[in-house]
Amino acid sequence: MSAEFSYLQIKGPISASGNPSTRVVTAVCPFGKFVVGGGFEIDSAPSGNHEPPFATKSAPASSTTWTVTVERGSITRDSWSARAYAICVGD
Repeated sequence: MSAEFSYLQIKGPISASGNPSTRVVTAVCPFGKFVVGGGFEIDSAPSGNHEPPFATKSAPASSTTWTVTVERGSITRDSWSARAYAICVGD
């Protein structure tokens, strides 16, 4: 007997641009779905420098929310943004 699951990949909103030292971004599953995984993407300018922004946490914050904490690092940059993704399953 096998179980069938439907899943969704939810994209959280892209954070505002700018140059803060830390960003926290989230993705939230719709009603009736539960988070089982997640991830993130980071966009920075200029690209290719020696220390790009990096995630220090990527984990569920609740049964329906995936949260990512991103640090800028020590190099000042023009701008950077982040986005969280949640993988959701349920009815």
